[in-house]
Amino acid sequence: MDLNIPTDSAVPLEFVPIPTTGRDTDSDGIIDMRDNCRSVANTDQKDRNFDGVGDACSDDDGDGVIGNRDNCPTVKNSDQKDQNANNIGDACEFDTDRDGVPDGVDNCIHTPNPDQKDSDHDGIGDVCDRCALFDPDQLDFDQNGVGDVCDDKEKYLKTHDSDGDGVLDAQDNAPQIANPDQKDSDQDGIGDVADNCPIIKNPDQSDQDKNKIGDMCDDSDGDTIEGWRDNCPTIKNSDQKDSNNDGIGDMCEDNDHDGIYNAQDNCPKISNNDQKDTDKDGI
Repeated sequence: MDLNIPTDSAVPLEFVPIPTTGRDTDSDGIIDMRDNCRSVANTDQKDRNFDGVGDACSDDDGDGVIGNRDNCPTVKNSDQKDQNANNIGDACEFDTDRDGVPDGVDNCIHTPNPDQKDSDHDGIGDVCDRCALFDPDQLDFDQNGVGDVCDDKEKYLKTHDSDGDGVLDAQDNAPQIANPDQKDSDQDGIGDVADNCPIIKNPDQSDQDKNKIGDMCDDSDGDTIEGWRDNCPTIKNSDQKDSNNDGIGDMCEDNDHDGIYNAQDNCPKISNNDQKDTDKDGI
């Protein structure tokens, strides 16, 4: 069989033009036949990994959330958690002390304190606070590492009534908010008027999402189970599955201790806190 193709003018070449008109589903000025992301407007047609799928439609981190909707497109975070509501997912936020709390909402940026305990409610975590009394300015005139308010703590408490409710700070269970009745329903030492969870004892007043509802009373992950009962309060797990019965839900376990929960870890048995995944296969 002769497979030689003639090169003379007896076989004319046909020119097929590239379509310039047609359906444009996302109205981005690029017709569907040429659009690398037909459902989401992306006039720049950006495609960082050259896989033929535009970044706006691509799920590079494999978390089930496509690029233009993903608040952290390079790190897997299917829960899209964003504690400080700045549209940058917590997984992509700076966390200087690596305590799981983004710098934007961390009350002690340079020292790990995942519980965010702030006994005096001055916005400064206890582990960083120079004075465990309400002392937001952190003044320390003599530079002895103890805030001025605490330098003579006993005298201060016995002579001051900060909220003017007739109860001296030394005995007041809410020294910054007037409450002459000193009502404390859950008996945690914090008056109801100042307690972020007045019906459940929570003396540390932990409130990681800063919504003014204590973690013990809050349902931070939206799984309908309050924090005090939830064995995995930061990740939705309505089934509360706990295979090893250690009191920590399977969704919140971190077997390799790399700071990333098994449910989100692309290598749950070997520590790899950078989660590097060169071939983007989710492993």
